[in-house]
Amino acid sequence: MSATTKDALQPALAIDPMVVDAAARAFDDLAAKWFAGEPSADKRAALLEAAAAIEAAGAFSLVLECIPSELAREVGERISIPTIGIGAGPHCDGQVLVMHDMLGLSDWAPSFVKQYANLGALASQAARNFAEEVANSKFPDARHSYR
Repeated sequence: MSATTKDALQPALAIDPMVVDAAARAFDDLAAKWFAGEPSADKRAALLEAAAAIEAAGAFSLVLECIPSELAREVGERISIPTIGIGAGPHCDGQVLVMHDMLGLSDWAPSFVKQYANLGALASQAARNFAEEVANSKFPDARHSYR
């Protein structure tokens, strides 16, 4: 089966584009300024218009990122393709999170992320245990050497 343009188009909409320096941990502060309160009427209208245009262009679904819940609901009511939310509330047809955020692989995640595990802490402890065993000549032992 070959992919068509319609099959391959997966656009995303946000109130404002997000550009965050990977070294900066100020995302939530920046997001609070960018997305504070309800978007203006102009931004709401532009987003609703863009959603309709994206559907008309043949998208099979639309990712809504960091959009107030009620606006995401309104988008979903106005278009017939599924909406997928990331920080857009419960009214989307599906949900997505960044795996590293969801699994707790770093010490920071956006405020809308629910962490289902803290694998970063587990990985750090495992690395410390390994380093300690190597430093104390406990690893590798005969059992952990190629035979």
